[in-house]
Amino acid sequence: MRTDLRRYIVHDSLNIQMRMGFVITGEGDSRRKVAVGDHLVIGRAGDNGLVLADSAASRRHAEIERMGQDFLYRDLGSSNGTKVNNRDTIHRELKHGDLIRIGQSTIRFIVGPPINPEGRDPREVNRELQDWIEGKVAEIAATVPE
Repeated sequence: MRTDLRRYIVHDSLNIQMRMGFVITGEGDSRRKVAVGDHLVIGRAGDNGLVLADSAASRRHAEIERMGQDFLYRDLGSSNGTKVNNRDTIHRELKHGDLIRIGQSTIRFIVGPPINPEGRDPREVNRELQDWIEGKVAEIAATVPE
């Protein structure tokens, strides 16, 4: 039983660690890529994770929330609404490549590997991740009866 549990935990942990949501907005020099993390609020207010300089956007227009492997989009009661892939949207699951339209702003949602801001060797990052996973697996496996 421990072997089966170990395989499941390692597989599931790698999937969760290797899948991250990002939003991309703007073009050229004004292009920005922002990690969603577990929760991202989008709107005009300066304390949002993604601030839009768009008068048609509400101060707290929408949010993207991570739910396990999925990313959910939710309009927060905005005045002008939102379109995802040219359809009026209040709440929906986002997929890689979806286009979110808030006012005059277009935001592309993408799924990719985690950001490596230090520019470290990916093999080193993967080794550290694998060591961390192995440690967690050992902790959990120790609590499972044989």
